[in-house]
Amino acid sequence: MSTANPMKLVVIYGPPAVGKLSVAMELATMTNYKLFHNHVSVDFVKTIFEFGTPTFNRLVNKYRIELLENAAREQISTIFTSAWIKGSHQQTADNLRFRIEQNGGKVCFVYLYAPREVLIERVDGKSRQDFGKIRDADQLKEFLRSYDLPKVAPIDGSFTIENSQLSPNEAAKLIRSHFNLEPSKKPATKVI
Repeated sequence: MSTANPMKLVVIYGPPAVGKLSVAMELATMTNYKLFHNHVSVDFVKTIFEFGTPTFNRLVNKYRIELLENAAREQISTIFTSAWIKGSHQQTADNLRFRIEQNGGKVCFVYLYAPREVLIERVDGKSRQDFGKIRDADQLKEFLRSYDLPKVAPIDGSFTIENSQLSPNEAAKLIRSHFNLEPSKKPATKVI
């Protein structure tokens, strides 16, 4: 399936407290793309299954992929946010890219990172509380130790942004320009 202006899926990923959702919200405003926040699928599956169990992980991945694949099929440009966990995402990214492209879309991976001290400074922000995210500095430090988050984008073909000195709006403008994101003609509704 080929179209002159294909559906675009912008995947913004990186460590907790780097500003993925803040940047995604700015980008959604600029482009009129739908916004699919990572915690929507996590919270949905967590209503029944324990976080981190094999069934939980399988269902979260299944629902994310199905939702995004259907967005591509319907030509609905979308922004998706996600954390990256060492060793687990290249295969998922390749599968997602294949399924989106099979339905006429294009995937744009964006890796946001910042030094650990910046992440620790940001972890107790109010917006993080609103979404049930990690808000404790010690918990974040443990997460960062466990997952050894890199400065180099772990998914092939990613646009990398060091996000310690940029506002969410500035980072969103860089993404929009880098991928030449045209505003969507479909009305945006934020899914957060």
